[in-house]
Amino acid sequence: MMASSKIKEKYNNFDWKEAFELYKKPHVGKSLWQVANTIGMYLLLWYLMYRTLDVSYLLTLLLSVFVAGMIIRLFVIFHDCVHGSYFRSRKANNMLGRILSLFVFTPFDFWRRDHLSHHASVCNLDHKGKGDVWTLSVKDYNNLSGWQRFKYRFSRHPLAILFMAPIFLRNRIPPKTASSKDKMSIVLTNLAVVLIVVFISLLVGLKNFLLIQIPIFFFASAIGSWLFYIQHQFTGAQWKRSDKWDHLTAALEGTSFYDLPPFLHWFTGNISFHHIHHLCPQIPNYNLPKCHRHYKPLQKVSTISLGSSLKMCNNHLWDEEKEIFVRFK
Repeated sequence: MMASSKIKEKYNNFDWKEAFELYKKPHVGKSLWQVANTIGMYLLLWYLMYRTLDVSYLLTLLLSVFVAGMIIRLFVIFHDCVHGSYFRSRKANNMLGRILSLFVFTPFDFWRRDHLSHHASVCNLDHKGKGDVWTLSVKDYNNLSGWQRFKYRFSRHPLAILFMAPIFLRNRIPPKTASSKDKMSIVLTNLAVVLIVVFISLLVGLKNFLLIQIPIFFFASAIGSWLFYIQHQFTGAQWKRSDKWDHLTAALEGTSFYDLPPFLHWFTGNISFHHIHHLCPQIPNYNLPKCHRHYKPLQKVSTISLGSSLKMCNNHLWDEEKEIFVRFK
């Protein structure tokens, strides 16, 4: 409670709940238009990739970067449906979320459980790795066995962060702790994805499908993993133990505002306004920039640029005494 009081004072005792009432109401027209233009652009660019296979595969690969951007944008809409923020109707959110799960290869109901646990424990050292990038303090790391240290160091390598967890391989096998509903979500998503792959392969050929889809998910996985990493592993972030953790501090001091160029905000569905999202997950992505501009206290959070963020790959361990990220060295 003391930490919350300090944070409230730092941000001028701003009334977050009252302010967010203006922005957390979804607009059905904006939601439908965003879905339409995103899926439309995705399908158009995917078709252009197919047409360029006979022209130049380098051109196909270039287009795959933009299609990967559309996958990220679709994932953010999928993510909004998980929070029930995209439509006022829960049924509408669930229906769209399950449809988009086929585009992003992610089971809706199962991922919702994991992601909500992330919101409930973000930047909490006692719940490390739960729906988040595996993060250890210096003390915790020193207490690990040699094999566990190796696994942690490997997981924090930039190449591992970007490329070792491709989106189309995640959440394919139900964990033992999964509920019957979660298991069914995974199994049905897997089945639907297989049927879609078979159908498209019959239309364009399996080889062509793989030449198109593999680079798309390669780049989408890299971009998505990087965004998820930088949102809570940035220089200036605050990580706490459970006895000192509170939601307000975690949202304002443990999440970043990633100040990207406007076209990258568009491709990433404004998820870089991550501090606002953690304060109020009920705000749909298209309202996040307006909310940020409207309220000056929100502009006091840690702001990182595209250039400065690239230096943060070396934020390996949390030093609890200095309250900063440090390198393994």
